[in-house]
Amino acid sequence: MHQVKTARRVAAAFGVFWTEPATGRVYPCEAYTIDGDGSLTSGDYADGAKIVAAYANGEAFLTYEGFATKEAAERSCGIGNPKTAHQYDVRPLPAGTFFYEGETFCVVAASPISEAFKSPYYVAAEAPAVSRLVWSYRYWRQQASTRTAEMALFNARKDIEAGRTRYPLGLQAWGNAPFRVRSFENVRWIENPRAAGLRFVGYSDKIASLRHKGWFTDEHQDETVRGVVFQLAGKDGKPQFVPGYDNSINGAADSNGPCAVCFEEIFEGDPESYAIVDHDGAIESARRADQLAEWVADDEREYREANSAGIRYTELGDDISKARQQALALLAERRAVLNQLGPAN
Repeated sequence: MHQVKTARRVAAAFGVFWTEPATGRVYPCEAYTIDGDGSLTSGDYADGAKIVAAYANGEAFLTYEGFATKEAAERSCGIGNPKTAHQYDVRPLPAGTFFYEGETFCVVAASPISEAFKSPYYVAAEAPAVSRLVWSYRYWRQQASTRTAEMALFNARKDIEAGRTRYPLGLQAWGNAPFRVRSFENVRWIENPRAAGLRFVGYSDKIASLRHKGWFTDEHQDETVRGVVFQLAGKDGKPQFVPGYDNSINGAADSNGPCAVCFEEIFEGDPESYAIVDHDGAIESARRADQLAEWVADDEREYREANSAGIRYTELGDDISKARQQALALLAERRAVLNQLGPAN
């Protein structure tokens, strides 16, 4: 038992680790996982696999071989001793690890709020509460009604309590107002998908195993519209997908090029699916994206054909007008010649 007089957070710490020769597993020495009921499970003897998984996943655990400096950890494990050098080494402890430093109880605590401020707006699955707090704070700071940072933080905390996620999106990220594509009315042209909180998942033809790479918009087959799938922040642990399309003349979606995204329906994935592209929601969204791209390409071809026909009609009208003027001029010349000849005898 340790007698604890003080507690503190440290930005970094080091632990002693043992590598099992037979399997290559890396074990934090004298470490214990912290179970849901608050009990400790020994990592060295009782449940080695559990402590290895906790370390690999960055989960919280307690170690009696934690040190505030690398030098102290190396002295403890005998770095430099040829008998143990191949078995023990020193590694940084992940954030959330607890350890004792004399009578001080320490925790490795990299600031989650500062990390959240550095992170992008999109996530692969359910966003941590601290990230959603930062996003909501930035959102409220952009609102004209929010006069102070304290008010923005107050509103952001209310959002977190209500389970609401907001994104700090500006006009530049979202682009123009919603427009219509056939029966879908909530389609937006987004200049910067990444800044708008959208994570590129892949092109619809790859996700849904289609036999093409987009749809041509002109008879010369110079330009294409290609379906694309984006991912939103997760909801209740389930990934959310939305369909869209890019245009070859504006830039590719996989390089954060501008895209049109349809928010008419959000497709939900299965949290148990291992790969993002294997989610049923991603595949359904890919099929919808391909349908949108086909419709847009069809409409664009029809527009161009009608426009070409109109131009041709105008050109033919000009030709007819010129021919008529030439015919009138010839008739005028004929009448003039007849008048000079006079009446027939």
